[in-house]
Amino acid sequence: MGGKAASADAASPATTALRTTFGLPPGDTGDPGAAPGPVSESARYLEWARRRVRRGLITAIVVPAALLALLGAVMAGHHVYVTLNSVLEPADYRALRIGADQADAERTLPAMQTAGTGVVRATVPEPPGAACRYYSPEANLLGTEWVYRLCFADGRLITKDAYSTSVLSRRLDERRGTP
Repeated sequence: MGGKAASADAASPATTALRTTFGLPPGDTGDPGAAPGPVSESARYLEWARRRVRRGLITAIVVPAALLALLGAVMAGHHVYVTLNSVLEPADYRALRIGADQADAERTLPAMQTAGTGVVRATVPEPPGAACRYYSPEANLLGTEWVYRLCFADGRLITKDAYSTSVLSRRLDERRGTP
């Protein structure tokens, strides 16, 4: 019987093969309180490689996500900046007169033009030979309901129009035949 106990303490070839397959060190008994056995060079290299792959995977996920978040923040900031700096107050719009000098009119105009002008440009043609500018009467971050269009030619204001984007959008949809 003493021989069986001695052979149970020694690692059998099957046990050694299983430990190797599952990446366990040869001296590991599964007892958390047991002292760890010596770590081989290949086990250290394997652990180093796993850490490197883990770090690379984290980098591959975190860096693009951070860049997308940064790009989104920059785009949102730009949208807010353009929206707030393209407002032509209704009183200033009403004060502009057809035939007014362009330089005089530009003193009352905002620094930037509004961004939501696609439906106006697609629906209402600009006067030939005119340079038109588009402004919003309000600083609405969610969209533009009204657009002011001022067109200049030969240094003079030749037209000033106010357009409802919802009305023009319906007109454009009717023209395209979409519901």
